[in-house]
Amino acid sequence: VLAVLSCLAALRIGPRPLPRAAAAFDVHGALLYVTGLSAAMYGMSTAASSRPGAWILLGGLALLALFVRQELREVSPLVELRLLLANRPFAFSNLAALVNYMSTSGVGYLLSVYLQSVRGLTAQGAGLVLLAQAGIMATVSPLSGRLSDRVEPRLVATTGMVLTGAGLVMLEFLTPSTPTVYLVTALLVIGLGYGLFAPPNNNAVMSSVPPRSYGVASSILSTMRLVGQTMSMTLTSLILAAMVGTTAVGALPAGVFMRGMKAAVGVFAACCVAGAFASMARGKVLQEP
Repeated sequence: VLAVLSCLAALRIGPRPLPRAAAAFDVHGALLYVTGLSAAMYGMSTAASSRPGAWILLGGLALLALFVRQELREVSPLVELRLLLANRPFAFSNLAALVNYMSTSGVGYLLSVYLQSVRGLTAQGAGLVLLAQAGIMATVSPLSGRLSDRVEPRLVATTGMVLTGAGLVMLEFLTPSTPTVYLVTALLVIGLGYGLFAPPNNNAVMSSVPPRSYGVASSILSTMRLVGQTMSMTLTSLILAAMVGTTAVGALPAGVFMRGMKAAVGVFAACCVAGAFASMARGKVLQEP
């Protein structure tokens, strides 16, 4: 229902595009992208526990390299990579988005297991605790979007990335007996950081391209989000497999799971540091008045 309403609103509000010749669908690029990304994600999640997984990972990366080569040569590419390479603010804004989603998407899973298996909360209780992050995100996001129209988006977004990293560092100090108020505070910091990052970063992506490229820019940004979320869960699985073996996560002793969780959160926090540098490196997006 929401998708239909969105389409109707876009047809009514948006400008009518000028007709142009239909471009041929990039079949080779689509096949390379789907198979390469699927193989890389699967191989990454199984490389720690099986030798075939490592070979599948290498094969997936090779296919993705061929995909990049294909897109740079294709007249009508599936993903307009030339736009990424030629536009610094656009490229670094998308890189920052990839890192942000990669750093945050797996945290909810880890904390859900922590709250239920280590702290003994019910699924409903764990959900209520995790709701703190979503609540602050929903509150801050509209405000940060408006702020980025007046202040350089890279400054607002970078501040958000730093806060997200700070919240992840706070999670490194969790123990089986940590007060719930401490965890909620960490979630509020992460949610505040995400709320400050996402809308300004989206604004930077769309503001760095001409109107005729909005469709391409939006699709690339969506790709960064989905790939980042997938990589986050894949990294989480890989780190847990390397730390705790093949035992079911819910059946692990509390101390063993905590070591795996903290290792994953530490990697995510380090990614946030790299993401903050990428966010600042994009340069100015808003034009001087």
